[in-house]
Amino acid sequence: MPMMRWINAFSVKVKQFDTQHQKLVDILNELYDGMRLGKGKEVLDGVLFELITYTNTHFAAEEKLMTEHRYPGLVPHKAEHEALKKKVTEFQTQFRSGKVSISLEVMDFLKDWLTHHIQVVDRQYGQFFNDHGVL
Repeated sequence: MPMMRWINAFSVKVKQFDTQHQKLVDILNELYDGMRLGKGKEVLDGVLFELITYTNTHFAAEEKLMTEHRYPGLVPHKAEHEALKKKVTEFQTQFRSGKVSISLEVMDFLKDWLTHHIQVVDRQYGQFFNDHGVL
């Protein structure tokens, strides 16, 4: 059973970003399944790396479009991205060194962050981009 399901309420009304958000949900679920099934550290490290890499790609795409269209909320939005990247990179370093494991607490943090970011922070740019011809 997945930890998180994509629902229409997550849509930010920008197809490119909805697709990317769906992919992030899929990767998060893959990480959760690996943790739940007790998969080895190497498998979990690979999925964690994929989550970090894809998140960075997604953030870069959002920030690029925000810059191109002069989105007024770019600075705080980018700061939120940077804070998550820092936290997850620190977690990855600790995980690789054996200091922490992927736990339900970590999974809940990632799920809660993603849910809040999509439904509250990202939703703010949806109408702005739609008004600028980005659907």
